[in-house]
Amino acid sequence: MAEKADTMLSEVIRGERRTRPVDDMKRYVWGLTPVAVAGWITSPTASSRVGQPHGARMTIWRDGEEAVARVRLGHAFEGAPGRAMAASWPSIFDDVMGIVLTIHSTPAFTARLTVSYLKPYRWGRARVPARQTWTEGRKLFIASEAFHGDETVAEAEGLFIALPPERFGLAPAPEEIRAQSDDLI
Repeated sequence: MAEKADTMLSEVIRGERRTRPVDDMKRYVWGLTPVAVAGWITSPTASSRVGQPHGARMTIWRDGEEAVARVRLGHAFEGAPGRAMAASWPSIFDDVMGIVLTIHSTPAFTARLTVSYLKPYRWGRARVPARQTWTEGRKLFIASEAFHGDETVAEAEGLFIALPPERFGLAPAPEEIRAQSDDLI
């Protein structure tokens, strides 16, 4: 195994370095209308294989006002024998919830993410829908669940804080967000 790990490390070191310029992120996250990508969105973030070579196999699409991910966690994500590591879920939930922000064209940052683990997750595919549940000023609340078949294996609640889009070189935010942002930023 050590020899195989050394070989893999050499391949990683020789490989392309991952770069993600801020302007590209802005264009991706807030410059696209999700409808323009026919409902399918490939997340370039930390959890996905697009964003990280070691990331999960994840595809996200839009279903009305929800973002829905299809995720496959394999043996690389093993925690307890035969089970996915609990630490995998927060990144996945944060990515899917972030796409909800894209659907609403609202730049925001994660202020709090709470994950409840309901059942052990074995290998295979999971479906992870997320939706905005309510807002309070600049606070955006998003909920999500992870389903393995018909079973709910985890749930998450996220609190996101909206930022004025003009801070990212985008069109100004609606008046109510700008007014609230002026006090806090």
